[in-house]
Amino acid sequence: MARPGDLDGFWRFWTGLLALILAPFVRLRVVGEEHVPATGAALLAGNHVSSLDGIVLAVVTARRAGRRTRFLIAAEYFGNPFLRWILTRSGQIPIRRGARDLRALGAAESALRSGVLAGIYPEGGVNEFPDRGMRPLRSGASRLVAATGVPVLPVGVWGTQRRWPWAGPTFLRPWRPVVALAYGAPVSPVDGGGDVVTLQTISERIASAIREQLDRARTLAGADR
Repeated sequence: MARPGDLDGFWRFWTGLLALILAPFVRLRVVGEEHVPATGAALLAGNHVSSLDGIVLAVVTARRAGRRTRFLIAAEYFGNPFLRWILTRSGQIPIRRGARDLRALGAAESALRSGVLAGIYPEGGVNEFPDRGMRPLRSGASRLVAATGVPVLPVGVWGTQRRWPWAGPTFLRPWRPVVALAYGAPVSPVDGGGDVVTLQTISERIASAIREQLDRARTLAGADR
C-alpha cells in the first residue's frame, strides 16, 4: 500500500491504468522504495535501457511511495496531441535531446525548488547496448543538483529492454520478463557551486550510485553480470 504522498486523482487513475496494462507483459520486482521521501524535493536519476523506463518508474514510485514524478522527457514525445495532453497534464517537462536545453533545465530547477520529486536519465537517451555498461552521463543532473542542493535518489532498472529495447518493442520470449527496479539511499550534493570541477565530481558520484543500483537490479532480475 502506498504511503501518503502528493498524488492527485489524475495520477492515481493513470498510474493504476498503466499498472494494469503492464501486468500481462512484465513481472515487477522492486527494492528500496522506502528511500523515496514522503514529501519534499529530490531528484530521481537512473540508467536508461528502454523507452519503458519512465513509465515503470512513474508507476512504481506512485503506487509504492505515493509520489508523482516530473520527468525531463524527450521533446519529440510531445508531438503527438494525445501524449502531449497527458504529459502536460501530469507536469512532465520537454527537453531537446542533444542540446543544452537551458529552458528545460530551468523548468526542472523551478520544480525542484517548489518541493517536487523530479526524474532524469543522465545518459541522455536509451542505451543501445546496455550489456556493455552505462553510457557517459551528460551534465544536466549535476547542474540541477549544484543549483538546488537537492539529494539524488539513484535508481537502477533492468529487464525493460527485454520487452522494448533501443530498436523498438518486441514480443519475443520470455513472454513476461522480470523487470527489476532498485532505489538507493539518497546521495547528498557536494559543496562548491557550479564550477566545472564541482559538476564533474557530482556527476561521478551520481554515476557511481546509479551503477551500484543497476548491479542490484540485475541481480534481482536474475541477469548475468
